Amino acid sequence: MSGPTPTTVVTPSLSRQWRRWRGPVAVIAALCGVALLLAWGTAGSQAEGDLDPEAVDSSGSRAVVSIVADQGVSVTPARDLDELNDAVTDDTLTVVTQSQRLDVDQLDELAAMPGDLLLVEPSAAALDTLAPGVAPAGEAARTTLEPRCSLPAADAAGAATVGAQVYTPRDSDDAEGTTTVEECYPSVGGAALLRLDVETGTGPDARERTVTVLSSGDPLRNGRLRDAGNAALALNLVGESADTVWFIPDRGISSGQSSVWDLLPRGFYLAVAQVGVAAVLLLLWRARRLGPLVHERLAVVVSATETTEGRARLYQARRASQRAADALRAGFLNRVRPVLGLTSSATREEILLTLTERSGRDRAEIESLLYGTQTNKGRSADADLVSFAEKLDELEREVLGGGRRG
Repeated sequence: MSGPTPTTVVTPSLSRQWRRWRGPVAVIAALCGVALLLAWGTAGSQAEGDLDPEAVDSSGSRAVVSIVADQGVSVTPARDLDELNDAVTDDTLTVVTQSQRLDVDQLDELAAMPGDLLLVEPSAAALDTLAPGVAPAGEAARTTLEPRCSLPAADAAGAATVGAQVYTPRDSDDAEGTTTVEECYPSVGGAALLRLDVETGTGPDARERTVTVLSSGDPLRNGRLRDAGNAALALNLVGESADTVWFIPDRGISSGQSSVWDLLPRGFYLAVAQVGVAAVLLLLWRARRLGPLVHERLAVVVSATETTEGRARLYQARRASQRAADALRAGFLNRVRPVLGLTSSATREEILLTLTERSGRDRAEIESLLYGTQTNKGRSADADLVSFAEKLDELEREVLGGGRRG
């Protein structure tokens, strides 16, 4: 008599698995490469930023920086006061933009640094600290104004679009430390460009610096260089010194609450969004689709007897007599319920009542047989389990045969 046919488990080879997954892997790798290229391409220069020396959009100022650099002027961007302090000297011109981002203490620190200043669209606090001889005087009547002054930088440039705000010199009592104020591009109520000499420091540290106040940043913006004499005015003002530092404070420099996510370029988020969409599409493509049932032939046919014996040996090895008894009871109930006219949702009372009437046995005996507990352990448990199975078979014969035979 031959034994059971041995079974063989076939594991897909690595080459077969690679042929299956190389397509999705290639798609994911290509998408990741594109995302990295997009993030890298936008990290080198900021896509936007008003009066930012590295921004190439219409409101940025990279064009002016590039032109004056071609003329031999060194332009160093600085985004915080530490970078600015390391870059400035007595011969340095500092272009100050976005001064509204600085608080009073930072403006005082900036005022103590050496070199001349070009204040572009300064805030009221910046005027009080850095240009005490100048006060706001309202809006200009026109945007394009004529210089009408002897300042070489303005006179050579001619008309420019500087008429956004006008300023006026303060009274001598309020302009402490101011020696000279020159006004250019006059309009009703004031002028759009003022240059003044300001004394800073006291005692041996006292020195004089030149501060230029420009009411509008349009002459420095990429999109407005071709208007009127904007380009010439920008080059004359920024290129007056051979060493220029362009100071644009980062957002939140005074609050200190910017997170690492604020420092990531915009292209990073676009790349992540593209990878996310591609991943969802890939999941939809590779997801398992529920279709009609497919009948497959079993690789190995195992008889019911062998399955029962194998399961019994497992119960015996684990000494699970109670679990084996529960399995025998479940099989008994599944076979006799249809004969008794009971459904799978029948209650315990209904089952006991019907079995008692059908078999003629005592209710307590049937209840102990179907819902009792196997408590014996060790070798005696196997004998008790055999006896228990015989009693269930006898009860089944009585139920199926119509009653107990005397």
